[in-house]
Amino acid sequence: VKYLTGDPDLSASVAGRNEFSPGEDVVLKVNIENRGLIDMKFVRSGIVERDDLPSTAKLVKVGLSPGDSPLVIRSDPQMAGDIPGGKTASVSFSVKVPADAAAGDYTIPLQVHYVYLKTAEQFGQDAISYTYRDVDETLDLPIRIKPRAMLEAASISSEHLNAGTEGYLQLTIRNRGSEDAKDAVVRISRNGNSPVIPTDSSLFVGEFPAGSSREARFKVSVSRDAGEGDYPIDLSCQYTNSEGDVVTSDIL
Repeated sequence: VKYLTGDPDLSASVAGRNEFSPGEDVVLKVNIENRGLIDMKFVRSGIVERDDLPSTAKLVKVGLSPGDSPLVIRSDPQMAGDIPGGKTASVSFSVKVPADAAAGDYTIPLQVHYVYLKTAEQFGQDAISYTYRDVDETLDLPIRIKPRAMLEAASISSEHLNAGTEGYLQLTIRNRGSEDAKDAVVRISRNGNSPVIPTDSSLFVGEFPAGSSREARFKVSVSRDAGEGDYPIDLSCQYTNSEGDVVTSDIL
């Protein structure tokens, strides 16, 4: 059998979901499909059988770059081996979506390198010479970073915070994310073994559009054995997103 034509034809797609949230660590699985087909072949006696098909992408090496996206790629290029025509191989990359990543649709480039059998010339009845060609190409992968509300404490002040007593914490909270929060509830909670313990832990603020600020006042108590100094407290926001799901922002 002698194959005359049919080069590899690679395409790539994200396996599973391609929507990610800011702050998420993702194992991005990519499927690489070889759509190369054999167009013509000869069958006769006296032909030395070829070891490789011209439609097979051999020694496939795949690398992922962030392109114009905010993604952080943590994996080196991956080896996918040989991909015959009509077959699919999978590679995985470790990807970090930064917490401050802007929402939107992005295209990230997938660099693919492979070799394939370009020609095979037969000499006499028992010898054959192979010629392989190197190919470098870039395939585009579409992804989407979902909008998300993120908190920022624009100002913090306290009233009557003394050891063994109760006082108030006054906050100006800004939504520096890219999503409008609906039915938002701002919550504070104790951070580890901090001596500052919330008495009133939640406040309903309703609509909390991206870029807007809200004033919040919480009652807190301080442990009797607390020393003078600065202590942390955790701040978060539970809200309904644009898809109607109730989610919670990252803790500030």
